[in-house]
Amino acid sequence: MPLLVADARQRVHESEESPVAAMKKRPKRLDDAYVMWVFGFLGVHHFYLGNIGFGFAYLFTIGMGGVGWLVDFFRMPVLVRRANTHPPSPFKHLDSAYVLTFPLGFLGLQHFYLGKPGLGLTYLLTFGLVGIGFLADIIRMPFVVREINESIAADQLITVTVDENTENQSVNSNINSLQATNIPYQSPQPPTDLPNEQAKSLLITETSADTINAAAAPPQHHLPEPYGPPPAYQSIVDDNTPEIPRRK
Repeated sequence: MPLLVADARQRVHESEESPVAAMKKRPKRLDDAYVMWVFGFLGVHHFYLGNIGFGFAYLFTIGMGGVGWLVDFFRMPVLVRRANTHPPSPFKHLDSAYVLTFPLGFLGLQHFYLGKPGLGLTYLLTFGLVGIGFLADIIRMPFVVREINESIAADQLITVTVDENTENQSVNSNINSLQATNIPYQSPQPPTDLPNEQAKSLLITETSADTINAAAAPPQHHLPEPYGPPPAYQSIVDDNTPEIPRRK
């Protein structure tokens, strides 16, 4: 009893701070589910576990004629474990399908659970195809559940593949945009279909932008081009200069 009182106080404190977060954070307890199972023929334990569809089905059928209510006593640990799984599994369960099939399968509740509302409505209006479809569902239910789970798995695989392709395309577009920033600046030419005055003003603006870019660029030192070959040696001695005699 002290543990139950302490747990109740903690729940009240969490619900006062954030009711929505407390409901999502708080796991479902097996003992609480069994306590609510006492009135399970009204679907109380399914409402507690978050199975709203099953709760209403039990409420309007008195626990599926009492059969589903008794079966839930034995499969309650499985129901609690599924309720505490986050995110919830999208796959259908064979035991839940059989609970909805027997003994009130002529209402078509099993087909509403399996995601076939059209067939479920047909069963509801024709009392399970005059009982023939209801009896056939008892035999073929494992095959139907497996087929539906395979289609769900295929849809999830397609969704994951599309997400991966989208992510790869976004990465490639980012790489291309980064590469495009490395393209050197090229001055665009003014359009030819503009009047002369607008074309001249546009050309002056682009020329100013080119001048600013050229001024911002680092200076480049150009070495002077080499001159031609040196002139041939010319004697500067005058032919009329007298010859200096040599000493003997």
